Amino acid sequence: MQEIYETSIKIVPSLSDAQGLLSIPDSFALFMDIASTHAELLGFGYDAMRERGLFWLTVKTRLVIHQRPQMGEIVTLRTWPEIPGKLRCNRSYEMLLDGKVMICGKTEWAVMNFRENRLAPAEEGYPKEFAFPKRTACEEAFSRIPDSFDGIQPFADYTVRSTDIDVGQHMNNVAYVRTLAGSFSNDEWHSLAAKKVEVQFRSPCYEGEQLCLQRKTTPEGLDVRISRKGDTVLLARIER
Repeated sequence: MQEIYETSIKIVPSLSDAQGLLSIPDSFALFMDIASTHAELLGFGYDAMRERGLFWLTVKTRLVIHQRPQMGEIVTLRTWPEIPGKLRCNRSYEMLLDGKVMICGKTEWAVMNFRENRLAPAEEGYPKEFAFPKRTACEEAFSRIPDSFDGIQPFADYTVRSTDIDVGQHMNNVAYVRTLAGSFSNDEWHSLAAKKVEVQFRSPCYEGEQLCLQRKTTPEGLDVRISRKGDTVLLARIER
């Protein structure tokens, strides 16, 4: 059984930003995609989980960006599930170029039993014989992002589009990150020089819904809140 999944990919133009580097939203997308591929190989992908009345629920994702690869470079992607807790579990990611870690991160997941509308034990998402690697790609703990944006005026708004919707019929996780990045001008986004980006998902969004974005400066960078009719749907932290 392949405990650690590894593959290589070329950074093509569609994955690159205005600086000719792998974009931050596409970094999230590549890690999401290899997680899905690995899960399918291990027998607990989307279709297999659905047959059991289960699906993977993303809680939060944190990326640590040491250096973004350039367009045309070929990188190695690695992912593996960490030892699960009772109701939540982490999956680790690494992106390497010539053996050097360029970007690393982790996602916290939960397993939802949609037939009973409850969280299931996290270990139910994995084969019983699976041998979990005893390491993490990202030692840093997830952030505590205060949901305190009272009195802060929105700096952008966004209407959820049909192209944001995934097979779960709600806004795809990476679509939130694209919305976040797209709310800045190229110059603003580049000037942030983000070295760490974390997103925490609170509530699903659907086509046609109106989202509001607020931001506040912190000593490390920026905290951003995305809300719908006053209710928080996502919190993000961007650190320099």
